Amino acid sequence: MGGGANLFLPPALTFAAALLSPAARLHSKRSGGANSTEAFWDLLSQGLDVHKVTLPLRWDVNTHVDLAGGRKNTGTVLYGCWLEDAGLFDARFFNISPREAPQIDPAQRLAMMTVYKAVERAGVGTVVFKRLDNAITDNNPILALILHSYTNHSSKSESITRPHVGAQRAIFGKILNEGIADPYSISYVEMHGTGTQAGDATEMASVLQTFAPPLSEVARGRSKDEALYLGSAKANIGHGGASSGSSALIKVLLMMQHNAIPPYCGIKTKINHKFPTDLKERNVNIATDLTRWERSSDPAKPRRVLINNFSAAGGNSAMLIEDAPILPPSTDIDPRSVHLVAISARSPASLQSNLRSMHGFLKQNEQHVQLGQLSYTTTARRMHHRYRVMLAGANTDELCRQIESAL
Repeated sequence: MGGGANLFLPPALTFAAALLSPAARLHSKRSGGANSTEAFWDLLSQGLDVHKVTLPLRWDVNTHVDLAGGRKNTGTVLYGCWLEDAGLFDARFFNISPREAPQIDPAQRLAMMTVYKAVERAGVGTVVFKRLDNAITDNNPILALILHSYTNHSSKSESITRPHVGAQRAIFGKILNEGIADPYSISYVEMHGTGTQAGDATEMASVLQTFAPPLSEVARGRSKDEALYLGSAKANIGHGGASSGSSALIKVLLMMQHNAIPPYCGIKTKINHKFPTDLKERNVNIATDLTRWERSSDPAKPRRVLINNFSAAGGNSAMLIEDAPILPPSTDIDPRSVHLVAISARSPASLQSNLRSMHGFLKQNEQHVQLGQLSYTTTARRMHHRYRVMLAGANTDELCRQIESAL
């Protein structure tokens, strides 16, 4: 995440970027992880930590791990958060030969699949970006707006892997100034959260000095209605490597969709002793339970989030996002009482899987599904493959019964 210095400009100057559909594949669902955005939210909202013993396909723990630290060329870490099925890839779907597919970087194969899902809006992390005016014109569902993002380097830090308070505060200040945002309007900060004593303390210092400074005669504190929450997805799914930034962004989009802040599961015993002890006085909170986070009815007071991220090479990146605009409801009236819903796939097995996915979606969202929109998306906005099932129903129950018959 991040990018060039002027990658996203504030809406008052040029445009805002709309965040559309995310797709996630973060560790295997079979191992307690998540292979869709819906499963990822379940993981977050339950405060699950999905680390497990190193898989045999990664390395032999008997050879490369020594918990006592006495043997040379070994590590002391036995656990990790693993994507078990990283090698699974539908080569024929992308018109790639089975001989060529194994030669493609697994990360590229995963990217191809998640990008396709994100563009189709069906559940490694991929998010679709679009100019706000274009997204509105194209009638895309808008999940959030990017007000600004920026990146720099911690050149003055003690080491290349340790963040620098001044460098991070410089990013935050630039984003707030150019994004035209009051620091007290930020109600949640998604921390990078490396899990190290020094790194976390440095990040906490830069965040608090910017968004919740100590009470003084010259700096007012946050009021009771201006609570600031902190959290990090890394406590749930590990660092994530190249997916670190995108998984944090997807988490925040899910929070906005579900109007809730998931519990932070990273404090196993006690909080980092290097953190300030006056968090409560500053109205700074770390959620320990699923916490309601409702959107204001006042369009002038959107929820705003800062996502902070830095790299192992000393780079700092941050992004400021806020609620999507509340668009006026459509005045078009659909005269149809029965709607068509199309489901297709490139193989019979995939068709069965897609039918089950649609069935689960309808069951979980039966109170919110608008059949007219679902019909339009599945018939006009998606590719139609060789194996198909066409459903026709006046409500979700009728569609579910037809899917059950097809299965």
